[in-house]
Parts: sequence; structure tokens; C-alpha cells
Amino acid sequence: MKSAIMCLAGLFLGHGLVIAVDPPRAADAAWWRGPLCVSDVQLTADELRRLRPEGAARLLKGLGFNVQELAFPALPGYEGSFLRAPWRPQDYRDFIAACHGQEIRLTPYLNVHGFYAELLKEHPDWCQRLPDGQPALQGSGRWVPPCYNSPWREFALDKITALARDYAIDGVFLDGPAMFYRSCYCDHCRARFREATGGDLPKWGDWKNPAWRAFLRFRSESLARFVSDIRKRLDAARPGEHLLLYMNNASLHPSWIDGRATRMLAPLLDTLGNERALMFSVPPPETPLWVPGAAVKILETQARAGQSILHYCCFRHLPWDYYGLPAEEFRLYVAGVMANGGHPQIMGGLRYLDPALQTVVREMNQLQRAHPEVFCESRSEANVALLWPQATADFGGTQTPMLATTQRSIYARPAGAPPPTAPGGTVVEEEFYGWAEMLFREAIPYDILDEAALETGAEKLGRYRAIILPAAQCLSDATCKALEDYVRRGGHLVAGGTSSLCDEGDAPRADFALARCFGASYAGRTIGPLPIDYMEVQSKTDAAHGKDAALLLKDIEHEVIPAPPSAVAVRATTAAPLVVHMKKLLTRYEPIEHDSAAPPAVLLNRLDRGSCVFLPGAFGSAYWQHHFPDYRRLLRNAVLLRAAPPVALACAQGGGSVSSDAVEVAWRRAANGDWLLHLVNHTAASRPIERVLPLRDVVVSLPALADSKQLRARALVSGEELAVNRRDRAPFVQLPTLGAYEIIVITTKP
Repeated sequence: MKSAIMCLAGLFLGHGLVIAVDPPRAADAAWWRGPLCVSDVQLTADELRRLRPEGAARLLKGLGFNVQELAFPALPGYEGSFLRAPWRPQDYRDFIAACHGQEIRLTPYLNVHGFYAELLKEHPDWCQRLPDGQPALQGSGRWVPPCYNSPWREFALDKITALARDYAIDGVFLDGPAMFYRSCYCDHCRARFREATGGDLPKWGDWKNPAWRAFLRFRSESLARFVSDIRKRLDAARPGEHLLLYMNNASLHPSWIDGRATRMLAPLLDTLGNERALMFSVPPPETPLWVPGAAVKILETQARAGQSILHYCCFRHLPWDYYGLPAEEFRLYVAGVMANGGHPQIMGGLRYLDPALQTVVREMNQLQRAHPEVFCESRSEANVALLWPQATADFGGTQTPMLATTQRSIYARPAGAPPPTAPGGTVVEEEFYGWAEMLFREAIPYDILDEAALETGAEKLGRYRAIILPAAQCLSDATCKALEDYVRRGGHLVAGGTSSLCDEGDAPRADFALARCFGASYAGRTIGPLPIDYMEVQSKTDAAHGKDAALLLKDIEHEVIPAPPSAVAVRATTAAPLVVHMKKLLTRYEPIEHDSAAPPAVLLNRLDRGSCVFLPGAFGSAYWQHHFPDYRRLLRNAVLLRAAPPVALACAQGGGSVSSDAVEVAWRRAANGDWLLHLVNHTAASRPIERVLPLRDVVVSLPALADSKQLRARALVSGEELAVNRRDRAPFVQLPTLGAYEIIVITTKP
């Protein structure tokens, strides 16, 4: 039994797939490759009767949509309520025909993550159950998630089959499936888990038990098996056709909580999508401007070749479902998706899509549909990659303590106490957010990778001039080998905190697996908390690293700067310590002093042809929380030390940086070879943004194209042809006005 459990756990950690699945069949003309202008604009039955099906379809067509997602009463989901009110069967048929008459495809919304709790009386064996056997009730007890190993599974598959047979739909959107926190412990899961492993379900959160990892794997596989069977049922219901199948994937989130592992599910789907950037689900100051683009970036990494990306853009000011966002805030939301290679799916009730929001939706849809060569099948050409450390988000802190990040999330427990539910997600998010915020503020194009992308090897990673590891405590041997090979071949690594101190399951190593890259070894302890403490810049010159040391500390204005909230103690081996910790303070009101045994805080190392900046502290979190200018410059310098940006923005007068640190930059390549520079201008006075402040006379330098001849440039939104001039070999163009969103298309064709 134990060996079977260990096998399953290993497969979970190693990105393996136990169940056999068939990938979607290729289509000669796969319409879902784009442009996708998807509406989840919800109409009630009363609105349909008022507009009539033809009028509703014309309205959607006028807004530029070519796909409509509509709730069908195929499953008794709890969202068959006011916003997604069920219609009569003939209403659906009439509306589908009307949409098809307007060249709008229709994909039903199917809630496969919850049904009304009242149904438990008839079907007590349908639901996910908690460890004590109670139903996993949600929404103040109004609804409950279904178990995908229960008889509900066949009920749902039969309903989906009938839906595909009875209605002329073009595909299916799944909201879910998902496992919910502390589930599922129903009899069906217990029996199936015993059949697979020979053992019983473990206690919830028993991170020391190998069966727990197997249980997490089992939960993810249950979801994947369900999605795979939906694919088979759709194919059987409509032989010779291929109906689109897509769902609400997870991204930038711990996947162990809900079992949605995008890498496992991607081969079963035609497109990937998510609603990670539910704007203003948290207060505006905590809602990063760059989140929509970041949510698309990670899915682009996880997508199969040719698999398009959707992002669900809700125009409601969440969590208020009946109150819309300001139009300009929503424009930037959608632009952030489109700029990074995604297609927007517009969400919300028709009654809250006011005239200003309608204008934004219409203009953004028209822009996408008018330029499929720009918005379909382009690829990122960023030369910087930021890791989303999924294994650390899932397992970090379960065997080895994580670094403390902010004071509110200090990670500590009494000696001998059992580990808490994995805290890695909080630490990873804060560290990741800090680095992403810096890249955004410095207008540096970047990709987001996961560990599976790193394991493709040094040769593929070689396209990146710099790779950033924020709080990547849990890294496999294979990932670390790929990263060391990358550095030895000439790559540049920027690593933070306890990166590589543990394996992918959080089991501690005696030393960093990347110690040769860091030029430093683990000293066996952590430093901190450091809520009021400082670091000291040793020198901006170093005999061994000369110019590099000066560049790393360029523009750092102070010799003494705040320390990160905690750090790992290290011993320099081959690295140069350029910044060190000062003596810990007991109170704010005492002198700061040198430490004769000062632990290094910033290290610079060379390894063969490559280099590494190692920051053994929670620097990303400190920047995210406090926005110290010196931190922004230090993090920026650590990246730009080897990764000169492919584009740069400046003022026309004097060549300084633009008068804003809120321009999101995406550098991409169209399938036809054109270069695409997306500029999203988030410059405004407050959030939510009601008015974008335009930037004047922006000079866009293109050093990445210094060797290209016969360049032509045009601004797609404004429709202006831009003169291409050169300065120090680098081409540049001048943009008279940068409003909310612009795309500069650069072609080398004569």
C-alpha cells in the first residue's frame, strides 16, 4: 500500500499524469483560435422577451461580439438565479438561431461546481463532504459542490450529452469543476482512493503523511477525468464535429486547495481561461494594475501550441454585482488582457452595461476583430522571465519554515508543533507581487514561467537574458539542474530568499541546490523578524566584479537602507557581498551599528559564462508593501545587469524617462513577422480609474531592432504613421500622444 501511495505522490509532484486522456482533435478551421470576442453579458428572461431574440442578437452583434456564453438549465446549478435566469426551451432555440443569424456562436455556461442544497434531500450521495461526513455547504448554506466521483457525475454527463444533441450549440463553457476546501471525504471518494492506492483517505492537512500528497493528486485527477469524459460525450453526441470545450482554469494561485491543476487540464481543453483578476474583489489599493496581463502570461506559458487564451473581464465593481466599473478602468482591464496575447470575455448583467461601458466594449472588440494579425497567434519576445513557483505556493512551509514576509504573515510556530495549512501561497504571492510591481513600474516586458517551463532545459531557457526566482523554496533537482546549466551557458539568475533550499515537496536540503549559482551556502538559520532593521551598502565598487558591482548599486541613494522583513543567513563562497545586515535593533530609538559578523544581504556571483544576483531576504515582499525607491532601483538593477530591455520609453525633451511609472509594456511578435509593442497607460489620479492622463511626445526606443533595416512603424489605435529615426544605432519613434492603449506595429517589409 505504501509504495502505491508514494508512487502517486511522486507523480503529483513531478507533473505526471496517471489517467489516460485523448487531446482535442485538431480542426481545419478552428474558429476558437480567434479573434475571440466573447460575451458573458447575461440577459434575464424578461430582457429576452422585451428585446426578442433577434433584437438581443443584434445588440450583441453591435457590441462586436462573435461568441455568446449563456446559462442553460441543463444542470440544477445554484447560478440559475436572477442574473442567469432560465428561459423556456423554445427561447433558447430561438436565441441560438438569432445569434447564428448574426454570425455569433453560442457556448452554454454550465455550472459544474455547485447545486442548490435543497437537492440534497433527494440526492444525499451527490455532494462533496467534509472530513466529518457533513456536506461541504457553501454560500451561507444555499449551495453545495458536487462530487465528481459520485452518481452526480453520470447525471451531469447525461445532461451535457442531451444539451449537445438537442441544441445547435458551438461548444461548452464549464464554470468549475473544482474541489472545495477540506473535501471530498464522501464514500465514493473513499472507495475510489482505496482502489487506487490500497489505503484510506488521510486526515485533512496531514502534510507529513505520504497519503496526503496522493490524496491531493487524486483530487486533481478526479477533475481531469471528469473533463476528459465531457470531451468524449461531446464527440459522441455530435459525430464528425468538434465542439469547443473550455473552463475556468486556475492561475497564480495555490492549486492544492481546489485541485485545479492547469498543466494537467490543458491537454483536455481547446482554450485556456481564467478569472484570476477579479478586479476590486479586494480594496483598490491592493488591486495591482498589472494583474490582468499577468494572469494571461502564465496561461500562455502553460498552453499547448496554438491554444488561445481567454480572460474573463468582469465590468462589475466586485463584490458589488449590481454596480459597474468606471469605463476607463474597464478599458485598461481589457487592454491588459489583449496586450499580453489574451482574448477578453466580457462578464456582467446587461442592465449594468451602461452606455460608457458599451462604448469601451464595442471599441475594444472592433479593434481586435479589425486586426487579427495582431491579436491572434502572436508570441511574447520578452527577454526577462519571472517564475511563479507553483510547488512553493502549494507545499512551501509544510515541512520547512518559510521566511517571514510582512508583519501580518510572520511564519513561526512553537517547537514540535504540527505545521499549519501550507502558508507558501501567502509568501509566494507577496514576493511575486513585489517583483511584478517593479517590472511594471520600470516598463520592462516579461514572461511568467512555472517549474514545468524551467524543466524544458537550458537550451529553451536561453532566449531569456534574466530569470527571476521569487521565494522559490521548493524546486526539484531537475529544475535546479536546468537553471544551473542556464547560468553556466551565459544566463543571468536573480534569486531571492530560500530559493532551492528544499525539494519540490518542501523536504529540506543541507544546502541550496543552486549554491554554485549563488556563490553562497546556507548558514543553517534565518534572520529576523526585522521589522525596524537596516542593511548597509559596503561599496559600490568591488575588485572582483568592478563595473558589475557599480551597475548593481546604481542610483541607490542611501548607504543605509531598510532590511527586508526577514532573511536566510548565508556564507559567501565565490560571491561578493555588496550589502550586509547591520546589528538588529531592539527599538527604533537607538543608534544603528555595524555588525562585525554581518550576514550578507546582497551577493553578486559569476559562474562560468553566466552570473547571479542572490538576495537572501524577502525583498519582493518589502517592495510590494512599502515601495522603497531604493528597493525598486536595486531589483531593477539586478535584472538589467544582463538583460537590457528590448524597448525603452523616454520624454522627447532631454531623453529622460516618461513622466509616469504606470505604462505597461508588452513586446511581441506577430505570426507574419511584424513586431508588436503594446503600451497600456494606467496613469491616473486614483483607483478605480475614471480618467486616464495622456502622455505627450513619448519617444519609444527599439534597441532590440538595432540590426534591422527598412523599418516602418504605425500606431494602430490612433492610425498614425510614425517616422523611424535612429540614435546610437537604435531605431526610435515619437508618439505624439499616448492615451489609454496603443499598439505600435513595426515591420521590416519594404
